[in-house]
Amino acid sequence: MITNDKDLIIRYNLQSLNAPAGFVTIINNGGYVAFFTLSFEFELKIHENRSPNISYGKFFKLLYPSTARNLKLSSYCYNAIGDTKLISKISSYMPFNRCFSLGGTIFNPTFSEAQCPVDNSIPPEISPQTSCSCCYCCFL
Repeated sequence: MITNDKDLIIRYNLQSLNAPAGFVTIINNGGYVAFFTLSFEFELKIHENRSPNISYGKFFKLLYPSTARNLKLSSYCYNAIGDTKLISKISSYMPFNRCFSLGGTIFNPTFSEAQCPVDNSIPPEISPQTSCSCCYCCFL
């Protein structure tokens, strides 16, 4: 899984608040490099997030607050000269937890809902004997 510092901070903040998080995962099974954008409304502000470039066989999971509204997800691919091409756009007023797969080629890219991959980024349960009292910080 690809991640970045911003996602780790968001993930840590949601866990420390014991607040559930929504997520969207894009799996790239297409013959191109892709990225996606997710915008949503949270606490009266519009938040916009962009994934890093996702190469063939990779995926990216983006977390967002479970109380977010007006989600807009767009996926794009790069063509041979580096220009971007819109693959799909979906929107939802309510938050969702879904995974999508990109496929095809740069000439005919596809977008479909997919089974979510196993997420190995969840830290193991902390035993009562450990001195660490936080739920995630010991494993960063």
